[in-house]
Amino acid sequence: MSDEITIVAGLKASLGAFVVERANLTKMATLATSPPARSLNVQTIGTGVAGNALAIATGVNITGGCGWFKNTMSTNTGNYVDVGVQVAGTFYPVARLRPGEATTFRAATLALYARAASGNVSLEHDIMTP
Repeated sequence: MSDEITIVAGLKASLGAFVVERANLTKMATLATSPPARSLNVQTIGTGVAGNALAIATGVNITGGCGWFKNTMSTNTGNYVDVGVQVAGTFYPVARLRPGEATTFRAATLALYARAASGNVSLEHDIMTP
């Protein structure tokens, strides 16, 4: 089989005369194994300086894997979570999710980390090995 994964992304913003509209882009990807290797988890993320390693299921090679990430906190908490990498004990964020926000991307590393801004945050991830 092929094209078992569908990723859709778009962006719209407007304020007065400022208008940005990026049409939805649909990208298809193929799952390499049947059944596919998958890591589905809701994890409590703290505020540690070095970030918290994401708990990825055994057997899931997330390098090149399609991932979906969501800050499951209520929108009234105001607490965001950053997702990124750690190098020599230093956390480098690459994506920020405000409460209720989600994003998807293809992972380029085996070790993803996350760090909450203030107080614990629940981060859901769903990663599939393509």
